[in-house]
Parts: sequence; structure tokens; C-alpha cells
Amino acid sequence: MGPMGPMGPLARLAPVRPICPMRPIALLLLAIAAAAHGQATLIDQLFERHVRVKSAVGPGVLHLLYERKADPQAPPSSCYRRLVAGAGWLTEEQLHGGHRCAAFLADTLYVFRRAGYSVYRTTNWKAQAVFATAGPPAKHESEWETRAWPLGWPPATACAMGGELWVFGVEASEGGERIRAAAIAPGAKEAPGSGPRLLGNPLTTPARPSDLSVLADGKAALVFWHQPAAGREGNELWHASFDGAGWGPARSVPLPYPNSDYAVARHEGATWLVCKARGQRIKESRPLLVMTLADGKWGEPAPVPGAVDSLWLDWTLDIDAASFDGSLLVFRACMDRVVAHRWSGGTWREPEVPLELSPWPTYLFWWLLANIAASLVLLPVVGWAALRVRTRPRPRVHAFGTQVCAATWARRVAAQLVDILVGLLLCSGVLRWLETSDAEAAAPGAEGILATVALCSSVLFGYFVLSEGLTGQSFGKLLLRIVVVGRDGRRPSVGSILMRNALRPWPFLVPTAYLVGSLILLLTPANQRLGDLLAGTLVVDMPPPAAASPWPAGDG
Repeated sequence: MGPMGPMGPLARLAPVRPICPMRPIALLLLAIAAAAHGQATLIDQLFERHVRVKSAVGPGVLHLLYERKADPQAPPSSCYRRLVAGAGWLTEEQLHGGHRCAAFLADTLYVFRRAGYSVYRTTNWKAQAVFATAGPPAKHESEWETRAWPLGWPPATACAMGGELWVFGVEASEGGERIRAAAIAPGAKEAPGSGPRLLGNPLTTPARPSDLSVLADGKAALVFWHQPAAGREGNELWHASFDGAGWGPARSVPLPYPNSDYAVARHEGATWLVCKARGQRIKESRPLLVMTLADGKWGEPAPVPGAVDSLWLDWTLDIDAASFDGSLLVFRACMDRVVAHRWSGGTWREPEVPLELSPWPTYLFWWLLANIAASLVLLPVVGWAALRVRTRPRPRVHAFGTQVCAATWARRVAAQLVDILVGLLLCSGVLRWLETSDAEAAAPGAEGILATVALCSSVLFGYFVLSEGLTGQSFGKLLLRIVVVGRDGRRPSVGSILMRNALRPWPFLVPTAYLVGSLILLLTPANQRLGDLLAGTLVVDMPPPAAASPWPAGDG
């Protein structure tokens, strides 16, 4: 089919344009991530999904393809695995480009794309597959060949029929769209003029056909397709037989869902249809259903036990079905895994998970997305609070032997932006040093994301604790001439510095935490965020340079 600072009230005399806290944090996270080892892979895994699962069955081997889709704007990549009878699943292989369908004929696997197809040929699939479980496959034993699709419509589904491969797709015409068929003979590449050839007449449907699937049913092919429902929203499922020359009558399938996803397979002498509600999670009240067609009649739908999207972050995106090794296999392509349900011996077995990615990248992605959504709600609240307190006199405290004002919101935000840049440089330097000194130890995938976030959080925490503990000022506070003091105006204790920095908005809490911190700061009498309140600290303006000493006499 897996990667921070306080704010105070507005100045009383001059209005200050608010600075959005989300943009610098997003830039910080992306810049830190860019310095990490193998970061392109890490960022892609935040958006990984498994879609378009397709299977094809050959002698003793089931071929499973699925697209692992990262960025919706980027071309998908196909992944390929084989299930060998008696040997289990082989390791994953990457294919060039995506796929639309797959089919097996003789000793060859065909993978069809929109503008071409690939051929994967070997003399003994099972022997080659068993060999591959113990070590790398032998050289020249099998290879992929890429071929062009010469017809004017893209292939959508295919099956082996009478020693040929029948391929079906949707062709645009003046009167709308219609279903067409073509045949591919074995060895078509070697025989001149024996490429894909059209079969019979097209099938004109009353509405636009889509989502084609096909099964070999004796001497005819049974073709299924979706078309828009008449007079209502959703889709309808239809099927018709094709014997190579003409089409039989189109018949509707009585699906229980008005808008569905489906998959079909031929098993135990009957046609099996698996369906789910399109765009919705599978749950007990809306299950994954199986129906069978025997003697021209559809049976009652029955739920597939154990086929439930238990986590709201891991719903089923696509389904497929295949008959293999005496069993019916139903595949569910989820966000972070591919699940297989096996019907064997008249009962459903426990679900298997042939492929699973770490769910942490998905959790992180949705957590950040939820933060952004919450920030949009909090922004007007923070704006209201800023307007409410703009005429409030600035609090004063006794420090440095004189009366000083609490630092304004604008100066604290400006100082925080400077510290973000300093922290970015420190984190980038540490990550590059680690990459150079121990490149092999870099953790890939989700582990790499969590390790990077933990490391950067530790670097930032150390930076603030050391700088504020030694001088009361980080580099940003030094430039903006503000300083951290205790309630009594003296240097804060080590415990107070640790407490106020432990409650900074660290990477997993941004950007909402910045807005919550701003709201607390704006509504407290002494312009304190939560960390200041618990640690007993304040952020105040530095006195003029004429002050004799930065700290009161006797302060250690």
C-alpha cells in the first residue's frame, strides 16, 4: 500500500500587528526535518496510504499489487508481493510507476497502466518464489518488460480466456462512453502484428461506466462496472457477459449500499462479490459484506467477521478478492496496512496482515492537522483578548534596584522568533554531526521521525535552560532587551528555570499551544504564561544601561 516560547500583552501606547505563531513553527519543523538523514522518505511517510490493491493468481502463486501513495500531487509507486502456497509472503518489491490492474496468463504476469503495461515472465514461478525466500533471486531468471498500449482507451481490468488475455476498458465516443474489449496473445512481442487487437462490438451503457472488474466464467467473461445511480446520488453495480463477439443483457446487482466499493472473485463454482460503503469506515453497523451469484440469483449479503476499521485513523481505502490455494482471500488496503481475510473450509479464519507500516507518521500528521484546526478557532479568541487588555497599564516589578515593566507580547514574540532561528541552527548542526559520525545508525521511517523530534526537543530545551540559567536571557531576549527574573526581582533558581522551560510548546504541541500560551499571558495580571505561573518567574524589560548592576547586590 507510514518530526518552544512565551508571549505577553500588546503594548499599551502603540498598537502592534500580531505575528502569526504558526508560520515560524512550520518552517522550523520543515527545516529541521530537511537536515535529517533520509528526510525525503520521512516526510513522505507522513502522507503514506495504500490504495488500488489488485491481485492476480497463477499456478501456486498469488500476485498482489498495491500503490503506496504519498503526496497526492506526485506520481504513485506500485509495490509488489507474492504469496506462495506453502511458503508464505515474499518481501516487497518496488515497480516503476503505478498500476490499474493485473492478470496472469501462462507463465507471465501482466501489469497494466494507463498508457502501457509491463510483463514479468519466469519459467517456474513457484520454484523461483521459494528460492527467493532464502536469498536473492538468480540473475536473468525473471525480468520486467515494458510495452506500449496502442489502443485509444486505457486498460482497466483483464482476465485469461481461452489461451489469451482479454482486456477491458472504457472508450470515449460521440454518444458518451462505452465498454470495449481487446485480446493479447502469449508472445505478442515476438510475433509481428500480434499486439492487442479489438474484440467484438462495444457495450453502450445508459450512464458512464467506471470501476470495471472481470471474471472468467466458462467460455465467456463476466464484466462488472459502476455507473451513476438514476435519479439519486450514489452508484449502481451492473454486470454483463461477453463471449468475444457480443454482449449479453446488462443486469443490475442488488447491493445493500447506495454508494459502494466492490471486488469480485470466482470461487467454489460461484461468483463472490465483496462490497463496502464508499468513503465510510467499516464498522459493525456498516460491515464489509459478501454476496454470491449461483444459478443466476444473488444470495443474501453476509458480513465478513473481523473486517472492522477499529481505529478512526486506519480506515479501509480499497478492497480486492481472489481465489487461491483452495481459499477465498479478501484484501483490505488500509492507511497503514494491508489485511487479508481468508474463507476456507466453510468458515472465515482469523485476519492476516501481510503488510504493515508504522502508524506513528499518520498519528503525527493528524495531530498537526488537528492543531491547525484548533488554531483557527483560537485565533479570534486571542485577538479579542489582545483588544480587551490593550489599555491596561503595564505591570511593574522591582528588579535591578529599580522599577521595571513586564515585557510586552510583541517583544516576547520577536525574541522567540530569534530563538527559533538559533535553535534551528543548533539542531541542524547536531543532526549533521550525527549523520557524519554515525550514518549507519540513523533510524529510518517512523523511528527516524520520533528520534529527530526527540533530539531537537532536547537541543532546544538545553539551549533555553543554559542561556536563561546563566544570564536570565536567551539570545533573542538579549537582542530585545528583556530578561527572566523571579517574583522578588532576583535571579531565578535552577528549579524555576527548568520548570518554565519544561512547559514550553514543544514540537508535538504546536501551533495550538502558542495560542493557548498567548491567551493565558494576555489574561494574567503580570503577563505570565503557564510556565511562568508555575515556576514563579516573570519576563521584564531590561533597565537602562545606567543601572549599576544587572542583579541586586548579594544575589548569587
